[in-house]
Amino acid sequence: EKQINYRRFFTVNGLICLNMQHKKVFDAYHQYIIQLTKKGVFQGLRIDHIDGLADPKTYLQRLRNAVGKDCYIVVEKILEAEEELPTDWPIDGTTGYDFLAIVNNLLTNRKAEKPFNKLYREMIDKNLDPSAQMILKKRGILLHYMQGELNHLVTLFLRLVANEKFDESTMKSIKTAIADFLIYCPVYRFYGNSLPLPDTELAEIRQLLDTIPVTTANSTGLDLLTTTLAKLGDEAQKELLQFYQRLMQFSGPLMAKGVEDTLMYTYNRFIGHGEVGDSPAAFGIATEDFHQLMMERQNKIPFSINATATHDTKRGEDVRARLNVLTDLPSDWRDLLMTLKGELGIGLGKKQQLHQNDIYLVLQTIIGVLPYAGQNGAVGERLNQYLEKALREAKKRSDWANPNQTYEQAVMAFAAK
Repeated sequence: EKQINYRRFFTVNGLICLNMQHKKVFDAYHQYIIQLTKKGVFQGLRIDHIDGLADPKTYLQRLRNAVGKDCYIVVEKILEAEEELPTDWPIDGTTGYDFLAIVNNLLTNRKAEKPFNKLYREMIDKNLDPSAQMILKKRGILLHYMQGELNHLVTLFLRLVANEKFDESTMKSIKTAIADFLIYCPVYRFYGNSLPLPDTELAEIRQLLDTIPVTTANSTGLDLLTTTLAKLGDEAQKELLQFYQRLMQFSGPLMAKGVEDTLMYTYNRFIGHGEVGDSPAAFGIATEDFHQLMMERQNKIPFSINATATHDTKRGEDVRARLNVLTDLPSDWRDLLMTLKGELGIGLGKKQQLHQNDIYLVLQTIIGVLPYAGQNGAVGERLNQYLEKALREAKKRSDWANPNQTYEQAVMAFAAK
């Protein structure tokens, strides 16, 4: 009976509601896991969504103490460019998204970046900046899908300035400033779990605040937020730390939904880099840089998993390998696209036509999944299913809440060609 009760925690709805930072909750949830680890049934543990915890470091310390020094522990952690795994976490490394991205970039021909940029502009008749697009997508996710959590952060912030009286305009400015802080955060999150915060983290916070464009909508609130967060360096206020940790706990999901689950379906210059752990803005690395990164990996996190595919991978290794070949053949790829563009009538504004950007995603996908001679693989059916997911994730002309049936009919018609 006890085992059944503990296993009920393994549902998504159950997990998302747990306050894992409380030791009683930690002990209750992990009792069965620890039993299996001590019996030798589990020799290693993979921690999913480490950034979703209020206090990842304390969680990992408790887990290490509970399972012992010999248990293999890795965390699902997406590292941005030049970001390093926290050195004070008692773990053996990551689940390998970082390795996947490095290999993916090694196999991309950097010399093809300019031809691919030009071709993308021609295909969609726009010049998209991936950095600006990331800000746009994160803002859209936050304001349209995550307003409840943003309102909660505003409530926590107001407790810190309880002696102040704000008019409606200032309240809106505070909300906008907190939203901008989350939107412009360059990494999934920071990890300070006690005050004062380390100097390096304080410097990163100041740098982030400096990157936020000052507007009439956020000016007053940004001043208040900057003044408040400056106290993270010299005051041990419980409510201030609670606000900061909650801010960071929400930053990660916003990055995931804005980039992994939106931008990677809308910025389609080269979809081979629209991959978890990688970046749509990336376009290859030099061979010598790859070797340097591998030496650093051997030195710092030698027991990390070297993954090339995971349960979150949007495309298999075979599809990505085919797509990488296109970067060695930019002229041939362009010639093929121009031929297809003429045959399919892309850009002619037909009533039931797929958008050019979606078509570019489709054509790259077809190159990646087309079966070899003599093989079948039910490509048409699988492609239809993939396109439904991709177009709804893009949230431009269809989404999961309000799918446009007419638009999906256009998808089916295009796939049939």
